[in-house]
Amino acid sequence: MDLAAEWLTRGEMDGCLVVSSEEIDWLSAEALQLYARDACASEGAAAIYLEPADGPVKLLRIPDPIPLSNHTRHQAAIALRDLMQTTDNGGTLLVDALTGHQALDAPEASAWSYWSGPRCSPKKQLGEGLGVSAGLQVVVAAEALKTGKHHQAVVVATGANQQAGGVLLGRA
Repeated sequence: MDLAAEWLTRGEMDGCLVVSSEEIDWLSAEALQLYARDACASEGAAAIYLEPADGPVKLLRIPDPIPLSNHTRHQAAIALRDLMQTTDNGGTLLVDALTGHQALDAPEASAWSYWSGPRCSPKKQLGEGLGVSAGLQVVVAAEALKTGKHHQAVVVATGANQQAGGVLLGRA
């Protein structure tokens, strides 16, 4: 999304389809079991179309990703939280990457433990989709904003691809 937003800002294109996908294989599914024995591996695809026009949802902020090579997962989760500059005001939806498995969730759960506003954890319903998970989180956030119940949505993910990243979306 960051590269698409940059291209759009520079006027290099009129719109950009951003796609994420995952096709689980036995090696990925087995590796996931090393981190959480009862984790459910999933697969799928997600897409979102970006354009520099008015629409029901707008991109507000994409902080630079935080590599885990320089931080622990907990440090990265806290740094990402601070970069998102979002407060729990009741109108902002937090779309997190929690899976329901303590070992996988601890850094992100700790970083966002103060959050008492609306929250959604797609991985708890859909399973660990590895490469598609963040894309699904963004689609969930965009769809939630279109309902009008929330004025912004913060999407955060820590560690599935060796970095922490996120995006802040808002209603137009």
